[in-house]
Amino acid sequence: MAKAPAVRLGRPPRSTAPDGRARLIAAAREVFGGQGYGSTTVADLVTAAGVNAPTLYHHFDGKPGLFIAAAEDAYGPVIARFREAVVGQTRFEAALDALLDAAVTLMDTERVLARMFLVIQFEYARRPELSDGLRPVLHAYREFFDELAALAPPELAPTKRARVDLSRAVVSLLTGLNSQALLLPDSADFAGLVTGTRALLRLTS
Repeated sequence: MAKAPAVRLGRPPRSTAPDGRARLIAAAREVFGGQGYGSTTVADLVTAAGVNAPTLYHHFDGKPGLFIAAAEDAYGPVIARFREAVVGQTRFEAALDALLDAAVTLMDTERVLARMFLVIQFEYARRPELSDGLRPVLHAYREFFDELAALAPPELAPTKRARVDLSRAVVSLLTGLNSQALLLPDSADFAGLVTGTRALLRLTS
């Protein structure tokens, strides 16, 4: 008679599969980025993540909480990548050039973020249930560009107000490139767009 398998005591082995929270955030970036916030339902999100609705409500305060967590997950690595790209740069032009390089790399590796960023920026001002939660991460994003603008020479930004305007201009530049990227068929076309932007700004490549 065959022996019954031994019963393992203690905790079960740790699973290498992503947990429900991580799966929901990854799915949210795809679904919100593709459908927008208003058109996305909880059913869409849990189906894409392969979990059930109680799992979503266990980890997040419903759809708004998941959207905010997905925004934090999207912006955090991008801010870190931008900071890494410009570290050690002391000239504004060189830092901006390095930032454009980082934008090309991100478009190659994280194209889904381009759609998600547009949705975040669009929804921030129009949905009170999201604005308070999104404010810290958007502030951190703007803070990076304020630090970048602080490198500008006096002839480019002679006053504090001019540095604020310059910071906003660079944010607008990146936002415009991001939007245009979604209309281009592949990343090589985006790299060409960035090359044209460098020429327009008279930056070295």
